[in-house]
Amino acid sequence: MFSSRPLPVLRVALLALAVGVVPACSGNSQLNPPAIIASTPAAPGNNVGLMPNILVKFDRAMDQASINDVANWAVVASGAPTGEALSFVEYIPALNEARIVLQNLLAPNTIYTVFISSNVKSAEGRLMGFTDFFGFTTTGAGTTTLISWAGVTSATPGPGAGEITFVWPAATGSGANIGTYDVFLATATGAEDLMVRVAPNFQTISNQTGGTVTGLTPNTQYFIKVQPRDSQGAVFTSLAQVSAMSGP
Repeated sequence: MFSSRPLPVLRVALLALAVGVVPACSGNSQLNPPAIIASTPAAPGNNVGLMPNILVKFDRAMDQASINDVANWAVVASGAPTGEALSFVEYIPALNEARIVLQNLLAPNTIYTVFISSNVKSAEGRLMGFTDFFGFTTTGAGTTTLISWAGVTSATPGPGAGEITFVWPAATGSGANIGTYDVFLATATGAEDLMVRVAPNFQTISNQTGGTVTGLTPNTQYFIKVQPRDSQGAVFTSLAQVSAMSGP
């Protein structure tokens, strides 16, 4: 189990070694330990923003308490004696995903490793049983600051079939230009997937005060999360879900 206490470099090395000697599990049987099947930022990921989306997708439903326990997670810079401070780890049951939210910006041009404790367990109580990890490298640019945003003001059916129109105030606070608002959509609550960036369930809007997404199923209720992103890849992390009907 991880904690906010210092993580000695030797300990990090031993954790990595432990992963290297554990054989991979085959199949998707509930008798096997839960497995990580996707993660982001994905390797080599050498241009990751200083406040990235950090997500892990499991092969099955997971125990929420073990996911929410920040002691089971660590984000560690190469050679650092301590892990980064985590605000929280969110479990997204509709997607079997965990989202790690940092308290502070990462350092530029730095290799980071994300560790997932062996104490993370599935919904039926089966421990993962070994420490898993993945890594990425941040962008060399360092003018980013934390993004502030009040969120979506309104989401209403758009002027055309399969369209939704949004209004929001401009995001502020980043040293880099905040020129993009990523829109994630799903037809089930809580199923907006920040790991999937394919239309129509992922679209971008560049307008600072809102805009319209298109190509959706007409006259359908959508659940939506909007995430401002600056030109250096840093994102706003305090996501709130809104819902709206698409135009008939």
